[in-house]
Amino acid sequence: MRTLTFTNAYPEDVRTEIVGGEEDPFLLADLKLEWLAKDWHVLVHDDGRVVAHVGLVRAHVHAGDERVEVGGYGGVLTKASERGKGHARAALDVADEQLRAWGVAFGFLFCRPQLVPYYSALGWQELAEPVQVQQSSGPIVFPKSAMVKPLADRAWPSGPVRLEGLPW
Repeated sequence: MRTLTFTNAYPEDVRTEIVGGEEDPFLLADLKLEWLAKDWHVLVHDDGRVVAHVGLVRAHVHAGDERVEVGGYGGVLTKASERGKGHARAALDVADEQLRAWGVAFGFLFCRPQLVPYYSALGWQELAEPVQVQQSSGPIVFPKSAMVKPLADRAWPSGPVRLEGLPW
């Protein structure tokens, strides 16, 4: 039986259980980027085991001339043996609901280009504009895909996109 929890804790042993020994589960280690820690977490449990995770932060980005509050989704991962069972989608749905309850109009995530079709099928839109993010060495253009998901009746502003901090 699947249950979901929304929490501010993501203990290392839980993360280790989901990662399940994969050396680079996000296939992003070669980028050597600094990432923002997530403040909130959706954990998916199936038959008493934690099988999936979505992390969340509330952040601001600049899109064109607007400063926009977003819900940053990160650390989206399902244990390898549990993939294809809808666990990540269930966690993403809970994250969407929480951000709507907080009055946040957009979800925002970074992903590998190979995952764009998956997220697009869930209502996410790939940004055509490059996204500038911060690193300790200074600002860089994020080298993979960035996507937004409208969570309210509002269109994403046009123009260049710049995070006020690290990517999540």
